[in-house]
Amino acid sequence: MVVAALVLVIGELTARYVIGLGTPPLTIVDEVTEYRFAPNQDVTRFHNRQLYNEFSMRSPPLDQVSADRRVIVLGDSVINGGGLTDHSDLATTIASNDAIFFGNASAGSWGPANLAGWIERFGYAGADSAVLVLNSKDLNDIPSFDPLDSLDYPVEKPVSAFGELITRYLLPEFGWRSEAEPRRQARARSGAGEIEIARLMDRFREDGVPLCIVHNPMRRELLAEILPAGVRLQELFKERGVPVISARDVYRTQNESGADLYRDDIHLNAEGQRALAPLLIDCAAAAQVPSPPPNQTR
Repeated sequence: MVVAALVLVIGELTARYVIGLGTPPLTIVDEVTEYRFAPNQDVTRFHNRQLYNEFSMRSPPLDQVSADRRVIVLGDSVINGGGLTDHSDLATTIASNDAIFFGNASAGSWGPANLAGWIERFGYAGADSAVLVLNSKDLNDIPSFDPLDSLDYPVEKPVSAFGELITRYLLPEFGWRSEAEPRRQARARSGAGEIEIARLMDRFREDGVPLCIVHNPMRRELLAEILPAGVRLQELFKERGVPVISARDVYRTQNESGADLYRDDIHLNAEGQRALAPLLIDCAAAAQVPSPPPNQTR
């Protein structure tokens, strides 16, 4: 009994203070965004600060923003950074200064339809233009609105850090996953992704908000060609007069110089976030209001 108690105490202290577990940012279900981070959170995860403001943005509260200009940056886990990226290392934080603020509206696995949902829910948070950070997989990323996997998207604080270590990280490594924890999967119908992208551009056009796209390549696309889905994604925006900045050449140049920008095939590490930051600034400067669809009578 004493040994078991000692194991629990040591496990809890190790998980909480050595690894940095026990305080995950919480998620809430939303009928228009599908899900988003709960507002007004300031937690430490893996010893990295994660800050979410009143609009579920990974940004400081907007009443603390004094910059004259605001740009809203929307995307998925690439710009969100996750628990392995500190607030100070985010591309949006690095790009912001006294003159311009880059807000970070993002969540893991968000696609164009989720981004449109965030705009429907919150508007543009005082921004005068928008930057979308997309990758090739976003062409066919369709929300499922299935029940959330509470392991990947926790909705309440875990009872203990040690328990979180076991249930969220260790047991799934050995193939255990409760049947009550369905994995979120997008169900992309043929052409559905292009429809959602068109709707998103229509929203920006109707609201008169200038838009620019940063195409963030996957690691494999640095060494080979951009995937056909990525090529098509860029075409859809260019057809509507939306500037598209590809990060591929910048990343490839740094990669050839020995820089390692990626944490895995998709996600950027802190060095990758630093490489992305100047592209956000360039994109904000180039943003244009989308034109009507090519087949629409003007």
